[in-house]
Amino acid sequence: MQAAKETIDSNAEAPAHINSLVTAIQPAVEATRGADVEATVKANIDNVVEGLRSSEPVLKKEVEAGAINVVGAYYNLDTAAVDFTTEKKN
Repeated sequence: MQAAKETIDSNAEAPAHINSLVTAIQPAVEATRGADVEATVKANIDNVVEGLRSSEPVLKKEVEAGAINVVGAYYNLDTAAVDFTTEKKN
């Protein structure tokens, strides 16, 4: 994430297929300019969750029907703890 932030901030282009990854997380980088990497990671998690929840034709319909729930989670490499960033529904 730090490399992606630096690439976007410098208006550079990442090499080869890595650029598609940088492009995918660019909205989170732009939304958290000036914030730390953890804030950018969590913003990206929220963006991915929303993208999945609204994905058509299958997921959006299932989410709206209450058949499935999509939640975001942050895995801490240092502690191996998982923190859910969005509400889990039963």
